[in-house]
Amino acid sequence: MVMKRIVIIEDQKAVSDMIEELIRLSGGFEVVGSYPDGEVGIAGVLQSKPDIVVLDLILPNLSGLDVLRRLSEDCPDVRILVFSGQGFPKDVKDVLAAGGRGYVVKTDGFREFQIGLEAVASGGTYLGPQANKSMRQFMRNGGPGQKNLTKREEEVLQLVVEGRTSKEIAKSLGLSDRTIDGHRSKVMKKLDIRDIPSLKKYAIENGLT
Repeated sequence: MVMKRIVIIEDQKAVSDMIEELIRLSGGFEVVGSYPDGEVGIAGVLQSKPDIVVLDLILPNLSGLDVLRRLSEDCPDVRILVFSGQGFPKDVKDVLAAGGRGYVVKTDGFREFQIGLEAVASGGTYLGPQANKSMRQFMRNGGPGQKNLTKREEEVLQLVVEGRTSKEIAKSLGLSDRTIDGHRSKVMKKLDIRDIPSLKKYAIENGLT
């Protein structure tokens, strides 16, 4: 089995050690570097070229968001999972808009981190419970670009951005596939968007997820 190579960028050694041990116990992953600040972390990623970076947002010398932006530009194939002590709506939105593939707040616990890591490793995206709740709250409070979406349309948009298929969304909401397709079409018409990748990008950049 080919091991997924991981770099950890986290300034708290106790947290970094726990992340590394959890990754080791999960199987299928190999930690190839652990760095306590942003600048050193970027250099380590450029040198080791991992598959995944586990990134804290609060770092010395260079913020985690700046690290993410640099890595997204210099290493676009590297998947980045943010594991941070804070989960404010703007933080989550900025991370996803900058190219992050997942966001888990540390207080959600290591099991959620593990779920997020596996989702990101398989090519998906993942928001932990607190990050998801934070962004939903932002949307309910009238985040930019809401475009008069109904509550049901907001729910469908959220699930589309999470990568769910029409069949999965229909099952989750107790509706038919055709009804879900109709809601999605209405959302795209209201937002003047013609394809799903553009819809996901718009939702992330405007805090609608």
